[in-house]
Amino acid sequence: RMLSLALEELPGTFKFQACDVASAAAVTRFVDAVAAAHDGRIDVLVNNVGVQLDDGHPLHTLDEAVWDRVLAINLKSYFLFSKHCLPRMLTARHGVVVNMASVQGLQSQGGIPAYAASKGAILSLTRQMAMDYAAHGVRVVAINPGTIRTPLVEKLLAARHSGDTTAAWQAASASYPMKRVGELTDVAEACIWLCSRRAGFITGESLTVDGGIMAQGGWASTA
Repeated sequence: RMLSLALEELPGTFKFQACDVASAAAVTRFVDAVAAAHDGRIDVLVNNVGVQLDDGHPLHTLDEAVWDRVLAINLKSYFLFSKHCLPRMLTARHGVVVNMASVQGLQSQGGIPAYAASKGAILSLTRQMAMDYAAHGVRVVAINPGTIRTPLVEKLLAARHSGDTTAAWQAASASYPMKRVGELTDVAEACIWLCSRRAGFITGESLTVDGGIMAQGGWASTA
């Protein structure tokens, strides 16, 4: 509701619809509804859902149900949405798929086996999909965000600082070369560029939006 109100001030039209992203039937209905509202076309798909339910659990302590849930939301959903959007893009011989991955897919910290596995798989899937669809006018790219200021990240960081959100954000910011964490707009602007004609010769690649922390090295020991 809050997002709907905020978007009312922007040009264009927006529609929100709930969807169980791990359900094939639900995703099929969702994609069909979106396509029907736009003359059968889907120009851009941004796979951008994720959970980190395994925080602080090495693999041998992780419940199987948690593993399954993380992989279902973080990875299977990308398969389902891509599967049902790609036929429209192939018909039009035009389209862009943006897979939201993570720096966790490049260098993981401890205690998040399911999350790290899902993000690494997304990067591999992005490269593979790019090979299948490049000749058909469809580009597939990924984004690797670093620490971004979101409610989910705040909850995870605060839990590591006895619930002190201020201390959590300060510590996270201090670990970055730019001495700040990322904002949603940082990722959004990167996504818009990747979907534009200015990035028209880019496919099978990932763009890391991380304030330089991967360049710094040793990220996992400072997070």
